[in-house]
Amino acid sequence: MLRPPPSRRLALAAAVVLIVAGSQLGMLWLAHAYLDAERGADVLSIEALCGMAAILLALLSSRISVRPRLPAVLAQDRVGRWLFAFLAACIAGEVFRPDRTFEHITTFVSIGAYYVIGVFAGRWFASERASVPVLPFLLSIHTVWYLGLLVFYARGDLGFYGILPDSDVLRLEFRSGFTATELPIYVGFQLPVLLYVLFVPHGALLTTWALALLVCAAGLVYLSASSAAMAALLMVFVVVLLARRGASLASFLRVAAACGLAVAALAAVAEGVVQSAEGKLLAFFSSEGIRALIYGELLGIIQSQPMGIGKSRFVQQNNFSWLGEGVFPHNNVLGIGAEMGVPAMLLFLALGVAVLLELGRLAWVRREDIPRRVRVLVAIALGTFLYQQFRGLFQDTWVVKETYFWLGTGVGAGLALARVRTLPMPARAVP
Repeated sequence: MLRPPPSRRLALAAAVVLIVAGSQLGMLWLAHAYLDAERGADVLSIEALCGMAAILLALLSSRISVRPRLPAVLAQDRVGRWLFAFLAACIAGEVFRPDRTFEHITTFVSIGAYYVIGVFAGRWFASERASVPVLPFLLSIHTVWYLGLLVFYARGDLGFYGILPDSDVLRLEFRSGFTATELPIYVGFQLPVLLYVLFVPHGALLTTWALALLVCAAGLVYLSASSAAMAALLMVFVVVLLARRGASLASFLRVAAACGLAVAALAAVAEGVVQSAEGKLLAFFSSEGIRALIYGELLGIIQSQPMGIGKSRFVQQNNFSWLGEGVFPHNNVLGIGAEMGVPAMLLFLALGVAVLLELGRLAWVRREDIPRRVRVLVAIALGTFLYQQFRGLFQDTWVVKETYFWLGTGVGAGLALARVRTLPMPARAVP
């Protein structure tokens, strides 16, 4: 696999670091802003600043090395085509809807830009036979994130302020702002870095560092007492473990046995979490839970306004004012259908199918010609996407831009492999 020139690698490395720093450290900045009501949202977020800088650096890297050109890359990229069709539908809805909301268009443009940066970064990562140079920086960012949480905890801004519904289990969350169900969203973006270091040899120092952070990630998910986050975390490990040697009956049985032990251990040490999950499911299927009521209203909007009411409008127009707080869709698919319209919802579902087919084919099919680093890159990108979409059954995660960066990374690694396979063999000298 061909490595990009040094100047392009430097620009891409800076863009990758900025994207991860903007997401992880930006969350800490927002947490502080939420706790300090006077600052509010009047200041431009760190994530936005880092995102703009990353996009500029990516444009610079494309100027430095015009090959491969973006249209040529997307011509081979089925996932990218579905993603950009979905984003085009979202933008069209915002432009042509009678009550226009142009300010949201930048979100969709940023999602596309993050994906493209991920594609080029994935091609670069796949070409690196040794350790990817940005890994120590990314591990440092995640370390700072946990140290920041410790500072919030020491100040009393983070603690066991939440109570799991239908139980007496205390859960870790901020005094105000980020809740126990939102914290695991950011853990999901740490998994690609940590699992890549652990499953592709990177030396004792980086491996120990990543393992320590993985323990912190699992501990935070456990302390959040979120059954959905625990299930999503287990899902990521299943995806990566199956990808180590390719899917087979033997590997499937091994992973199934490991999952069974994990579920049994969870049921033993977190009985309250299991009981709460059962209570939520019973309330949902009996149409008595708040989520069932929210989803019913979303379905009503989809039926009455199939072209959508506009991004972020549900929180303003729903009939749940009696709760005394803003109510969001809490479901990616139904939320997109109600706010962005049925065409966008169908395209988003098609994107999910394309991700499963394209990345699953590379991650799980047993092929000796797929290097481990490429297989792991694709698997963790698939696992990260599934993690956030599983969380998206209960949270609004589809607008979190870092999801699409890691998705693009997996796709880019697959495209790099496909390019190598199609390169002509060098001519042999005739004696």
